[in-house]
Amino acid sequence: MMGHVDASWARGRRRIGVATVLVLLLALIAGAAPAQADPGLIVTSTSRYVLDSERGEVAGSITMTLRNVTPNVDTGDGGYRYFFYESYGIPLPAETADVVARSNGSRLRVQRKPIVGQPGFRLFEIGFPQLLYGASRTIELTFTLQGQPARADDSTRIGPGYATFAVFGPGDPGNNTVEVVVDADLELDSTARTFVPSERGDGTTVYTTTEDNLAPGFAATMSVRSSTVGEGRPVTVGGVSLQLVPYPNDPEWADFIEDRADQGLPVLAELVGQPWPGDVDRIREDAGSQVRGFDGWYSTSDREIVLGEELNDGILFHELAHAWINYSAVEDRWLSEGLAEFLAEQTTERTGGTFVKPRQVTPGDTEAVPLATWEDSPGFRGSELDAWAYPASYQVISELLGDLDDATLQAVLADVVTAASPWDLPDRRELSGGQLSTTAFLDLIDAHRASAAEGPDTADVYRVWVLDEAAADALAGRAQAHQAFETFAGASPWGAPLGLRRAMASWDFTEAGELTEELADLPAAATALSDLAGSTGTTLAPEVQRDYEDADTPQEYAAVTDEVAAATAALEQYAHAHRLATAERNVLGGIGARVLNVADTIDAAQQNITVRDYAASEAASRLALDRSGSATTVGAALLAGIILAAVVLALLVVVVVRALRRRSHNRPPLPPAAAPEAPDALATTADTTAGAPEPPTRTTTPPPHQ
Repeated sequence: MMGHVDASWARGRRRIGVATVLVLLLALIAGAAPAQADPGLIVTSTSRYVLDSERGEVAGSITMTLRNVTPNVDTGDGGYRYFFYESYGIPLPAETADVVARSNGSRLRVQRKPIVGQPGFRLFEIGFPQLLYGASRTIELTFTLQGQPARADDSTRIGPGYATFAVFGPGDPGNNTVEVVVDADLELDSTARTFVPSERGDGTTVYTTTEDNLAPGFAATMSVRSSTVGEGRPVTVGGVSLQLVPYPNDPEWADFIEDRADQGLPVLAELVGQPWPGDVDRIREDAGSQVRGFDGWYSTSDREIVLGEELNDGILFHELAHAWINYSAVEDRWLSEGLAEFLAEQTTERTGGTFVKPRQVTPGDTEAVPLATWEDSPGFRGSELDAWAYPASYQVISELLGDLDDATLQAVLADVVTAASPWDLPDRRELSGGQLSTTAFLDLIDAHRASAAEGPDTADVYRVWVLDEAAADALAGRAQAHQAFETFAGASPWGAPLGLRRAMASWDFTEAGELTEELADLPAAATALSDLAGSTGTTLAPEVQRDYEDADTPQEYAAVTDEVAAATAALEQYAHAHRLATAERNVLGGIGARVLNVADTIDAAQQNITVRDYAASEAASRLALDRSGSATTVGAALLAGIILAAVVLALLVVVVVRALRRRSHNRPPLPPAAAPEAPDALATTADTTAGAPEPPTRTTTPPPHQ
């Protein structure tokens, strides 16, 4: 059961409660008690059920007054036709003991009769003298309900701190009272919601109802339990530590749960691709789960799984599957229950167990509704709608997923439990997380089925079983919207803008259509930009692609459009400048290009594109173009300058040489050398050599300006 305030999830097989069983019984016992459906008999009754926990039994009593109000009929021939009653039948659990009927101080005959198709109940037929028109008879019926072994046909269960038993009151509307007495420290639940508690001074609580739910009569199943849960049996199953809390007299149940959970949990974890979430600590046996109309439930608030006494693989694995498939992962009840039952079937088959398929239903059944509109039952109780919707959900999920191979199935389930959106880009989760919706599940399946050659018409399955009228209308435009999206997205090397993907994910196909039309030129522009960057060996800033893929507002779409255009223009200018800058040149052009730093300028143009400074890139490209165009002229001028400088230098050398020669020619002869002075004590032989010249004088000049 999904969506209850205490975060409980119940399995998808609604039980036939005791109240329903008794309705069926009344149809079967008309022969014994025609007054059950006959306005000719008025029945007033008070029924009382007292639970004795220490003795392990329920003391029951029904005090009823029968009054024949069927008048005699004049036959017209002087005679009368008389209508009388001489027996009255009460359905009680099959093993009811100590059954005694008394009237007017006398004990009446009671016959126990089987009821075809209902082995858990017997018809107790009370015989009495003919009850004629206008006459009344008060009968007191006493009996004892005794607890039966687990899985016995009689559903009465009574043990330390718990009890489950049926109650019945035969009175007509307004003339029927049913009381249930239990210890005040016990919690009571019932298939009927009209019981009013009243605490007594003796430590008991009396629950009273005057409801009529059988027309006439009243029936309900009571579940009584101590608020204290026993410690149970600690086990480790599939690597998970849990407590199993069986009934004290039902070790077979605990053995079954331990063995099958140990086999099933690893399979479930593998199927969904996630480890055990660890939101429950125990699995508890409680036959009272049928009181709410379910085989069991999964409760995160109580941190427990509650199961009936059946040894059923499907029920166990369904509730274990709810550890992963619940309202934290999926949004809608049909999806949660259908997936849990499908996982239960898969797990049962993979562990060699026995899975009992839910009954077959059709979308044309009287109870049928669009599954997406199936909501939680009021008061966390099974309903007639539940009885149809549970098997319907399983049938739909089976049709959608049943033919998938293991790898694809596991991929789908892993995306379900993580609420992954197929509209998110790889390694992105802007649209994932939270709860997976009904529409997102269809998109998810189709995304995983994209490469499959065959499979069900998923959209048609949704149209027939799942969607309400509004969603079905949206579905009509889905295929066209998907085609338009694929065309748009396929024209770009990058992922589609977030706003467009968001519109597709939310099935807002009108918005998606407007965006693909408004941004129709953007994918081709992005492709041209990417191709141009590749052909020129230019690395675009990662933010260019990220901004394109993250665009989610009109302002962001405009900014992306402008940037793609600006980057493209800068790349085109750079490509043109690069071609000229790297073209083959003559010697003079090569000299000029080096002098003008053309290579550095063109590199700067490319680097500015990478850092998203497109204006600076274009300026550098224009400068590189200008310099490339001037390179030969500059080279020639430079060479001419060098030649001219060489000529000038040569002329200067000639002039200097001539000047030196003239100076040497005009110099007067040197006078005779003077006698050398006597050497001092430190002079060397070389120093005293006659006519030796003086050492030259050293001068330092700065290097030429470079």
